[in-house]
Amino acid sequence: MGLESKLGPDYQLPALSVVAMRLVELASDDTKSASELASWIEKDPSLASRVIKMANSAYFASTRPVSTLKEAIVRIGFDRLRMIALSISLRDTFPMARIGPLNCELFWKISLYRAIIGRELAKKLGSVEPEEAFLAGLIMEVGLLVLVDVFLKTKKDMPELNILRFNELIFYENETFGFHHRDIGEFLLSRWKFPAHIVETQRVGLPGTDVGTYSELQRVSHMAMVLSRLPMEEGGLFERPYDELGLAFGLEPQVVDEVLLESIYQVEGVAEAMRIQMNTEKDILGIMEKANRTLIRISERLISGGRACEELPTLDTLKASPNVDKRFLDAITHEIRNPLLAVGGFAKRLARSLDPDTKGAQYATVLVKEAERLERLLVELKELAQGRGD
Repeated sequence: MGLESKLGPDYQLPALSVVAMRLVELASDDTKSASELASWIEKDPSLASRVIKMANSAYFASTRPVSTLKEAIVRIGFDRLRMIALSISLRDTFPMARIGPLNCELFWKISLYRAIIGRELAKKLGSVEPEEAFLAGLIMEVGLLVLVDVFLKTKKDMPELNILRFNELIFYENETFGFHHRDIGEFLLSRWKFPAHIVETQRVGLPGTDVGTYSELQRVSHMAMVLSRLPMEEGGLFERPYDELGLAFGLEPQVVDEVLLESIYQVEGVAEAMRIQMNTEKDILGIMEKANRTLIRISERLISGGRACEELPTLDTLKASPNVDKRFLDAITHEIRNPLLAVGGFAKRLARSLDPDTKGAQYATVLVKEAERLERLLVELKELAQGRGD
């Protein structure tokens, strides 16, 4: 039985507007002019006004307002504008309110972070077109909106779906329906005639997939998927995305820091045009809470000797004990080195980038001082390990 049959004979897949369909074609055709793009966007007055509003937002930091689409194209840039306009049209195709167990507002926030992170990664790596990475990130989970609308919106007492717990969600969908929302996404994007390399990003991150077989766009999309958890996931470990991106793709922590911070600074400007409510100050504080929990955990591992880490001795005990060998000390330093460097590097960059009088900057400064204190302890522990190796 095909996927269309499983969705039911009476279900009509969401249809993009005529303008949006034309934008899909224009997005993959570099021969089209800015004037042609403007002429199509003008057919949708609401879209046109939001594009102009976007061009006048703080995102582009200009003192002179624009009043026409052609001026907006010059300011925003042809490639970026056609993707933003298409993204606005895609966002308008689906509802913003809750659909059964799915919080659509949160869905679009996560999607927008993933899109902007994907674009910034593409700029850093230079391997794919940044605006294609943006689009792939934005629509990565679009099939979930259809799956919930068809099968789950009327279910009572069902817990809220969390798209950040991706593997659990895919497992549940496969067990319940025999397919998952990425299957629907692939089917939907093909129906909308998206380019094949965009459609292929629907296979990113699926359980059992080998990242070594990914195309460059898939690699960037996977990295964006991982990193978007950091500003949007409640709880979780600060260092986990750093570890995953380092192991799977060799991405350096400094690159992760820069991409994450640049994405946070950009997200509100794009969100306003797409009518998505964002609170980046809250997101920054949430990231720093994760970073703070990591530092607390490291501190306990090094010096507390408390119940949470009683399997490890304190630093003073290690110094006093002649029976603790170099391998054990090396194991401890290895365990805490990477998360400590990740937190310290991010906090330092964040503190430098924020207004010193803001709450976020003050919090970041506290984290920097604590990270530096723990770094000194780490050096002391490494020196102890070297001494035990003599």
